[in-house]
Amino acid sequence: MNGKDKSGYQSLSTGEVLITGENGVSLNGNEKTALTHFAPRLGIAYQADPKTVIRTGYGRSYDVGVFGVSFGHNVTQNLPVLANQSLNPANPWLAVFTLNQGPPSLDPTTILASQPKGSTGNPILPNGSS
Repeated sequence: MNGKDKSGYQSLSTGEVLITGENGVSLNGNEKTALTHFAPRLGIAYQADPKTVIRTGYGRSYDVGVFGVSFGHNVTQNLPVLANQSLNPANPWLAVFTLNQGPPSLDPTTILASQPKGSTGNPILPNGSS
């Protein structure tokens, strides 16, 4: 999360999409971070000859990466930051768009703007979204 409207996550209690910087949601997603977390790193490199370098390292992290993380990945890979666009031609043999013109633009924030609002004024996640 690095700014207003740059991330969002669904509140399981209300079904609303909470967007950073909107309706009382702080830029840290209203989460408190303990500054006592210790995540040391150590790296070693050895150059055996001009064409061979051996490197090794160890690190402790609180972010498990793109796959499996339930907080950091979700807030940047969902509405309002990212949306999937599915285009279907009127007939199977017709093109949806040409490479010259490209697909129609899609602004993920407009998807949420058109949604009904929940009890705290935040948009409800659209059906079919996760």
